[in-house]
Amino acid sequence: MSYKLEKPYTDTQRADFIVEYNHKNGLKIEETDKNLFALEANEIIVDGEPVINPDYEQEHFEQVKALKLKENDEKVNIALVQTFTIEVGEDKTPCEFIYNEKTERNLNSSAIGFLAGQYETKQWTDEQGITVNLSAEDVAAVLLTFNDFANAIWDKWGNYKQQIEQCETAEEIEEIVINYGDEEVTEESSEVEEAESTGIETDENYPEISDSLDNEE
Repeated sequence: MSYKLEKPYTDTQRADFIVEYNHKNGLKIEETDKNLFALEANEIIVDGEPVINPDYEQEHFEQVKALKLKENDEKVNIALVQTFTIEVGEDKTPCEFIYNEKTERNLNSSAIGFLAGQYETKQWTDEQGITVNLSAEDVAAVLLTFNDFANAIWDKWGNYKQQIEQCETAEEIEEIVINYGDEEVTEESSEVEEAESTGIETDENYPEISDSLDNEE
């Protein structure tokens, strides 16, 4: 149900109308040459009068879907910021390895060097300033840890994306709780996991890791 304030009205009357219907009741405000309207979400102005928007349900569905997909992309980037403490070197010194493109690139470069026989150990300084000599096995262990971690996160991202895409109403989408911690996605998450072989996106369709994850050389 819409409400209107007919012109002429004072600035105080206009402000009071907006506070009452927009700030307190969440209606959207639109002003015409003759009136100030407070409209429900499914109403639009046509020829100066409020009417029901025939495309509202589809437009609302697409908007909610886009926002939920964006939320999934934003939260996966947050989830990918992870530091691992791994024992490396002859003395099994605990070192911190931050999962990001720079660290993974340097580790892959080191692995190639080992394969080419360029060195027997590779000096590495971790995020706390601890310097150790990595062996080929150390590099492989860190890369394996990174790989397992990333695969688990991206699998979960794919499950969320598939679940969103399968929804038929805005209400179903709004019920999805995106959480990259230990909590379940929703009660339907197990069904999504069972169906992951039928529609999960491949790695090449994943969004790129946020630039914010890169460290300066």
